[in-house]
Amino acid sequence: MSKVKFIFCTHNHQPIGNFGWVFEKAYRSAYKPFMDIMLNHPKIKWNMHASGMLWEYFEKEHPDYIKNVKKLVDIGNLEILFGGYYEPLMASIPDRDKFAQIAKLNKYIKKCFM
Repeated sequence: MSKVKFIFCTHNHQPIGNFGWVFEKAYRSAYKPFMDIMLNHPKIKWNMHASGMLWEYFEKEHPDYIKNVKKLVDIGNLEILFGGYYEPLMASIPDRDKFAQIAKLNKYIKKCFM
């Protein structure tokens, strides 16, 4: 039997204007516990996407989360996926806005992790 290749990717998002307590609850119950598990499993390679709003939250409220992401990126376990900064529905916005959204998130990701 041949090997199966499996791509493991997470998608994390919080909408603009969401309450701070919602961000914090999601961080404590989902984002942080998952990151703690992945830090303890160095053989697993994976991908992650997060909206710009969520990256901003991590940077401001939980900078250790950003440090852990950078650590996993630096050792080659994690690849960050780009997309629209504010998690837009790409099919419903003009091309100039699509490109601006992608460029904004690309710039932010490169600043933090590359």
